[in-house]
Amino acid sequence: MLLGNLHRSGHRNQATSSGKWIAEWLPKHYAHEETTVLETIAKMSPELASFAREMKRQHNEMRVRLESFRDHLAQLDETATWKRQSPH
Repeated sequence: MLLGNLHRSGHRNQATSSGKWIAEWLPKHYAHEETTVLETIAKMSPELASFAREMKRQHNEMRVRLESFRDHLAQLDETATWKRQSPH
């Protein structure tokens, strides 16, 4: 429903572009955070090590969700391309 409304309102390209940027940026951010901040704090105490493991688990969960999001964005692009190419 939301994607249909975006398409009709003319903001589909902006939403798709922003969504792609987020889906590409977040995994890089997670990787950087895991190799800098989380590795460092994990060495400080057992509690912080547990926190770092949980953050990494959540990052992995979000990576899976971002892949699904990217798939949806690709489908949206395909639908828009098909609609532009089909005779009205």
